[in-house]
Amino acid sequence: MIRLTGQSPTPPSDVWQLPLPHGGTSIPERLRGSLLELPRLAVRVIHSNSVVDPVLRNALRAELHLRLGQRTTAHAHARAAVDAARQERPVDADRLLLAAQIAADIACTTTDPGAEDDVVLFASLAPACGDHRRVLLAEAITAVHAYQTGGCTHALDLLDDTITSAHHQAAATFAGMLLAGASAMSSRCRTPSEAVPLLTRALQPSPGGLLHPDLDHPAYGYLRSRVTARPGRHTCRPPLPDHTTMTAPGAGQATP
Repeated sequence: MIRLTGQSPTPPSDVWQLPLPHGGTSIPERLRGSLLELPRLAVRVIHSNSVVDPVLRNALRAELHLRLGQRTTAHAHARAAVDAARQERPVDADRLLLAAQIAADIACTTTDPGAEDDVVLFASLAPACGDHRRVLLAEAITAVHAYQTGGCTHALDLLDDTITSAHHQAAATFAGMLLAGASAMSSRCRTPSEAVPLLTRALQPSPGGLLHPDLDHPAYGYLRSRVTARPGRHTCRPPLPDHTTMTAPGAGQATP
C-alpha cells in the first residue's frame, strides 16, 4: 500500500479503479464518488501512471483543483486537456467538447488571460454535438463571461433568451438552475458593489463534466456559483464621477 508523506495511506487501487484505459469521455461511477469525497488525495493519485490518457488526466485534475479552490491551477490543467484533445489524430469531437466545456467553465472563475478564447471555443463546438442541454450550458457560460467582462444588462438579456429556450425544450431542472443564476446576477444590480461577497469556497463541478456527468439534473446552485465567483460589470448603474475633471464647489465664482 502506497503511503504519502504526511498523509494517511491511499485507498486500495480497487477503490480508485485505476489505471484508467485510454480514450472515452467518462470515468467509472465508483471512481467518481471517491474523487468527489477525497479531492485533495485524488489530485495525488491522478497522474501519468494511473491515467495515461492526457485528455482525461488533465480534465480530471482541472475539476479536482477547482474543488480545492485552486482556480488558476485548475484552468491550466483544463487548457492542457484542450490542447491534448486538439492534438489527437483524428480529433475526437466529443473529447474536445468535454475538455472545452471544462476549460470554459473554469475560465469564468479566474482572471487568467485567454478566458474569452475558452468560452468562445465551447460556444462554437456545442451546437454540433446535437445535445440541446449542452448548448444551453454554453449559452449560460457565455452570459456569465459577458457579465464579468461586458456588462450585466447584456448578460441578463442573454440569460433571459437561454431560460426561454430551456422552457421551450421542457428542460425544467435546467431552467431552474438558470433562473437561480439570473436571480443572483440581478440582485447584484440592486446591491452596492462593496456589499456583495464573492464566493471563495469550493465550487460545484460543471454539469456534463467528468465529476457531474448528468446534464439532466444540474446542481441548482451551479450557475449562481459561477456568477458570484468574480465581480461583474454593472452597466445598469450610472458611471462614477470623474474626479480628475470635476471642479471644486465654488471654483470660478467671483468673490463678493
